[in-house]
Amino acid sequence: MTVRDTIVTINGVEPGLVQAALQHGKEMNITIQGIVLVDRNYANEVASRPIDTTGVFKEIVCDFDSPDELQRAIKPYADRLLAVTCRFESAITAFRKVIPFLPNIHRPTESALLWSSDKSLMRNRLSNYDEALTPKYQYMESKDMPNVQNLLRDFT
Repeated sequence: MTVRDTIVTINGVEPGLVQAALQHGKEMNITIQGIVLVDRNYANEVASRPIDTTGVFKEIVCDFDSPDELQRAIKPYADRLLAVTCRFESAITAFRKVIPFLPNIHRPTESALLWSSDKSLMRNRLSNYDEALTPKYQYMESKDMPNVQNLLRDFT
């Protein structure tokens, strides 16, 4: 049986994730390896994304807009995947592109990721579940601006 020892994260890795991975490996008596899948469009933004300096997580840069390239990047680790995580809201769109290539581990659905990062969809999901969870809101577009005072009256 193949050991599941690989954690995947998207576009960056926080020191807390590195420490958690090391702790989990110790508790499970396995050596954890980490993969940071980095979208080629984001790879040069080194100053704005956390990078692991311990060597636990290695970066794999690929084009997230190319399903073939994503599949090739993940394939060598597919049987060893233990977990996938994404800690940055700015990386959720990239994470959604990776989901179809992670078939054998627990992960959010592409729809759930969309609902979690798009405010209007998030509010709709929460409101449909329980209206008490969402404040009163209304979608507005630039064409609505001349009537903004009328729209605001609905909130008082």
